[in-house]
Amino acid sequence: MKEKVFQWIQEGCNFNAGLNLLAEIGKNKQLPRIMAGHENRYAGKLLYELCKAAGFSLSEFQQIKESLQQIVEQLSCHLGDDLNSQAQDCDPPADDPPAGDPSADDSPIDNPPVSNSPEDNPPADETSGEKKLPESVEKVIKEHADLFKLRSQLHEQMGGLPEDNNDETVKKRKNLSDSIALISPRIDLMFAAKEAFYINGLLPDLAVLFPEPKAEAEPVQDKLPSDPDELKKIKKNLQSANTKDQNMLEYQDAKKGDKSNPMPPGPKRLKLETRINERNVQIEKIDFKLLSCS
Repeated sequence: MKEKVFQWIQEGCNFNAGLNLLAEIGKNKQLPRIMAGHENRYAGKLLYELCKAAGFSLSEFQQIKESLQQIVEQLSCHLGDDLNSQAQDCDPPADDPPAGDPSADDSPIDNPPVSNSPEDNPPADETSGEKKLPESVEKVIKEHADLFKLRSQLHEQMGGLPEDNNDETVKKRKNLSDSIALISPRIDLMFAAKEAFYINGLLPDLAVLFPEPKAEAEPVQDKLPSDPDELKKIKKNLQSANTKDQNMLEYQDAKKGDKSNPMPPGPKRLKLETRINERNVQIEKIDFKLLSCS
C-alpha cells in the first residue's frame, strides 16, 4: 500500500484520485464521501489519512509533508505566486490535519497531529473566554468515548482467551462477541452525529440519540389473582427465572458452576440485571397481595 501512496504523491497528489485510493485502502469507508467536493479544506487531511492507511509512521508522514512543503516553496520562488497557487492542491496545510475516524481500533501513526481547523475548534465562549462545545455535542462525545473504551476492553478480554475450543472458552468468546456486536452500531451512530456537527454544523438530536425509555405498563396489583396458591406459583416461577439469570451473571451459565466466572460489563449484563430487578418488584407486589389475602 505504501507504493500506491508514493505513486499518488509522485503523480501530483490529485485530490479525486486520492479519494479513490483512500476508499480502496482505508478502514473508514465513509471518509472519502465526506471529503468529496471539499478539496481546499481536506487536501492535507487526505494526505494524512492515506499515509495512515498505508502504514507510515508519524516520522515518515512528517518527512513526506516537509518534502512536499519544500517543493511548493521552491516552485513559488522560481515561478511566482501563480504557479504556487496551482501547487497548493498537493500541499498539505500549515496546520497538521486532524486524526481520522476515532472508532478505528489501531493506527500506525501514534499520537496523530492536532488540527487547528475551525471545524474541530468551535468559537470561544464569550463569557468564560474558553472554547466550549454545546452540551449536546459534549454528551455525544462522552458517550462515544465511553462506549469505545468499553469495546476496547471487551476486545482485550477476547484476545486474552485461550485459543482452544472447549465449552467454557467458546461460551466466553460468544458472550464477549455478542456484547461487542451490541455496542458497535451505537459507537458508529455517535461518531456520525459528531462528524455532522464538525463538518456541517448540525447539532445532535438528543431525543433521537438518547430516547427516554418507554414507560412499560406496570402490572396492576388488582390484576393479580386473588387465589393465594396461584400467587405463590407465580412467585416461584419469578424466583426460578431470577436464579437462572443470577447464575448467568456469576457463572455465564444457567446452572450454578463450580468456579466463579462473572459476565463482563456490557449490554448483556445490564439487560440481565434490569430483568432481575423488574422481577423483584413484581415479587414484592405478590408478597403484599398475599398479606392482604391472609
